[in-house]
Amino acid sequence: MKIGRIDQMLPNYSSYDAIGDHVEALQLQLQKRGYDSKIFVEASDRRHAKHCYPLHTHRQHSRPNHLVIYHHSIGCQIPSYLLSAPDYFFGMHYHNITPPEYFEPKSLLRERCHLGLRQLHSLQFSCQFTWTVSTYSAAELCHFGFHHTQVVPILRNYDDLTKISQDQSFIKLWKGTKKNLVFVGRIAPLKSQHDLLALVSIYQRVYDQNLRLILVGSPIEDYLDQLKTLARKLGLKIAYDLSVSAREQAHVIFLQKLTDEQLARIYQIADIFICYSDHEGFCVPIIEAMTFGLPVIYNAAAAIPETCGDAGIKVHKHRPEEALTAIDQLIHHADFYQNQCLLSKQRALDFQMSQLEKELDHALNDIIHKYHLSKMPSPHYQENPKPMGFTDG
Repeated sequence: MKIGRIDQMLPNYSSYDAIGDHVEALQLQLQKRGYDSKIFVEASDRRHAKHCYPLHTHRQHSRPNHLVIYHHSIGCQIPSYLLSAPDYFFGMHYHNITPPEYFEPKSLLRERCHLGLRQLHSLQFSCQFTWTVSTYSAAELCHFGFHHTQVVPILRNYDDLTKISQDQSFIKLWKGTKKNLVFVGRIAPLKSQHDLLALVSIYQRVYDQNLRLILVGSPIEDYLDQLKTLARKLGLKIAYDLSVSAREQAHVIFLQKLTDEQLARIYQIADIFICYSDHEGFCVPIIEAMTFGLPVIYNAAAAIPETCGDAGIKVHKHRPEEALTAIDQLIHHADFYQNQCLLSKQRALDFQMSQLEKELDHALNDIIHKYHLSKMPSPHYQENPKPMGFTDG
């Protein structure tokens, strides 16, 4: 039976989200290969509403020759829906689940992460194929009983960011006497922005005052309020925009919901990218920063070393002197800085769209093969066959 459509399902389809961007890019890649493809969601923001369908309408759109790729990153109703229809040929693209302990006790996020981990047990026996975004996440799936998982990195045309025109006057204003230390990611405890605030405070006391921290991301729960309190205790001035006063006075700048054009501006003025996160299933912003040729300092945790490969400077955040030394060397040793920039650019080449498309083709060929095998008629064997020449009676 010929494949009629390859659909995707995810809990939330929203802006400024790596999974949402990946789903959109994957749909384009499927269509490019001649497959019709629809996106079904539990919830979406206004920007994406016209590009997707509510989950409850899937059954009326579904046919026996349709495939489903389900993106699993948090507990939701989609696994129950897929398991209620055993004739669906579906697989899971696992984007990793944040360890629940990083969220407040009894919070909705904590409960949904617990649910997502529990749902892996039932999905283990039902998925016809599994993809994940890193070998780190594949190993986690293996712990839950999944085997033969394909690694399909997040799809993103990183070069599109670098093609955004530069505002030279803006760059000149922000790349002056102060160096810009940048991190992009949710404002959440597992991303360890609190440790970055402490790091900047120490650097300014021990080395010099000419270091500015720019944090890009939307906050969850009350973590941003905690960071504000910490900043006041550390004597750090905060701003929430890129105004003249922020440039002249702020030690830490929080920015939210940036378009790709605005995000490109941040990478254009950045001097160093730092990822102090405790948990990442992949970490798209690292490759974004490397595409811009930025040196990267990263905490050796979860999938982060895998994403960085041979580039970047590995540190351990519980030994802050490592990151402080790395920052100071990058700022004051031009040859060392340029070498790290070169390593970043070389690593970014591994994630060019042409390379990602090859990995996607390999994974798609595998599930298409499995789909056709599943549709082959099973051989029928007669139990206890009678000897030839004999009849009943």
